[in-house]
Amino acid sequence: MPFKSLLSLMCLLGSANVLAQTEIHLAYESVRPDTVPISYAHDSLIKSMSVTPLIDSDELISARVGVTKGDAFLEIHITEPALFKINRVAQANIRMLNAKTSGDVVSLAIVVDGKVQEVINGTVHTLDNPTVRVSSAGGASDELIQSWQAIADAINRRKVISESADR
Repeated sequence: MPFKSLLSLMCLLGSANVLAQTEIHLAYESVRPDTVPISYAHDSLIKSMSVTPLIDSDELISARVGVTKGDAFLEIHITEPALFKINRVAQANIRMLNAKTSGDVVSLAIVVDGKVQEVINGTVHTLDNPTVRVSSAGGASDELIQSWQAIADAINRRKVISESADR
């Protein structure tokens, strides 16, 4: 292997170690078996999340943040298997709500390096395409946009590094 290629590979491997690990976990309003307690400043109802991710970083394709008519949005493009997993969660929530049984509506927690960065409350709609979209209602604060941009950057950096490593 030529020295330049070896050096590039070593840089990529070194970069991979400092990349943020971004995942999506199940989030609950109560503490359950096989969950860990969490604290999320923007939603005091969420008390715990699954130990293992529902969707790991390899299933997060890309992300972007934008502002439309004063409301911010975060879009995360996911793989088809990730779409299937989210739709299963939504269908279970819909069944529970239709049956009018008591219990938590399962939410999704976007986790970066083990810390909850965003919660998508009450996943009760199936997705038609592999894009998770979170919107701010009633305005977009700079803090929210910066937080969402950090999530998008973490997802997109991992994608750029993995594509570079494949070459």
